[in-house]
Amino acid sequence: MQRNDAVFHTGSSRLCFRDYVCDHRFPKNDLFHSKKQKEKQLRGWERNAGMLEEYREGSSVLNISKKYGLSRQRTYIILKREECLQSVLSGIPKKKVVMLDFGPFRWRTESCLENENLLHLPIEEFYQSQNARSLLRIPNFGRKSLHEITLCLKEEGYDIAKFILPQPSP
Repeated sequence: MQRNDAVFHTGSSRLCFRDYVCDHRFPKNDLFHSKKQKEKQLRGWERNAGMLEEYREGSSVLNISKKYGLSRQRTYIILKREECLQSVLSGIPKKKVVMLDFGPFRWRTESCLENENLLHLPIEEFYQSQNARSLLRIPNFGRKSLHEITLCLKEEGYDIAKFILPQPSP
């Protein structure tokens, strides 16, 4: 049975593009030899994505090939490859951002969130279901932990008004 996924070689093994993107075991460092090589490759990918966008908007292969200075055959190959990559990438589910992704938290904060099953909660759900009072009701979760959570949410662009304790009136 033949797969329609894009396949590329990594050393002695063949790796499917879908597996490569979904697999979190690939190295943390880039596979590029230099920063210049990486920038050149990124520019090429951006150009190819732009070409596909123009093609989808109604431009002909001939017009696109003239614009980018490529042969019609090369332009056609790039467009087909980009369509294949786009279809593969669109089939990959988006990763939900969870509270654990904001870490590393202090040990106490992380333990308290873990004990209440809040650490693996998607951030949107956490933001909507929690406030300062509900968090402070968690055993061993104090003002420092609340401040740490507030800083993380603020850094991500969330409105932190409901995570700030009201000051007692004199």
